[in-house]
Amino acid sequence: MKNLYFFLLVVCLICISCTETNTRYPRVITSILIAQSELYGNGQEGITKQNLVIRTQEEWDDLLNAMNSVNNVSNSFAETEIDFNSFMVIAVFDEVRGNSGCSINISNIIEYIDKIVVDVHIVTTTSGADVMNQPYYIVKIPVIYNNIVFDSNMSNDTNNTLLVNTNWKLIGIVDTETDSFTVLEPQGCIRCYTLMFESDSTLSGRGYSNSLNGRCEIDYVTNNIHVLIGTATLVYDNYDEELYIETLNSVYYFSLQENQLLLYFDNHTYLIFNLLEL
Repeated sequence: MKNLYFFLLVVCLICISCTETNTRYPRVITSILIAQSELYGNGQEGITKQNLVIRTQEEWDDLLNAMNSVNNVSNSFAETEIDFNSFMVIAVFDEVRGNSGCSINISNIIEYIDKIVVDVHIVTTTSGADVMNQPYYIVKIPVIYNNIVFDSNMSNDTNNTLLVNTNWKLIGIVDTETDSFTVLEPQGCIRCYTLMFESDSTLSGRGYSNSLNGRCEIDYVTNNIHVLIGTATLVYDNYDEELYIETLNSVYYFSLQENQLLLYFDNHTYLIFNLLEL
């Protein structure tokens, strides 16, 4: 009987381990839209430009009371009764504007191992009425206890060619689990380990001795990316070139942070590039 208990315990541990391993980061968190509209109280609601994470009923009631203080806006919400044992609310507010040609939205919510990044976009159009308004966007997501970071991006529209005609130089490989940073050999080589996106489906670059070319698939909604790249020439004595190519062919997710490109090939490991001027 003891052997049976021991066997069952081992099976349970294996199942738990497999479950944890199969959770791949970064991953997209599915949000449920509660409301997207504007406040028309000319700022009298007392809500400044801000990003809110609401985890309790008290915090939610305070926000609803403030938003309804001039006009009753919550009666148009998809829902106001939130189960805070299962969900949390993310609300983003733009500044008070004098024209209705702006809107605010959350384009992506990405969960990493140690944080959640909320991508906030303010979209402007060339037309709009002259009226005082304050855009807002409110969603709910499943309860997650990681730190939440808001990444704001001002844009005129959704750009589906962000990577096209960009040229990048590898800085190194980051492992957030071991807090390590690896520079490929030979260190200090200016012309080595580059990557250029010629289009949304073709790319080129350089390893150490060899030129590289290949194909890619990019999804700008989920930030998923798949690369198939190889050498266009055959010169040996190439230091870490093989590692560079193998890693590029394993990436599945990208993140743009100012003038840096992060290409994830593992839950906690990514290639980090600096933008090069063309």
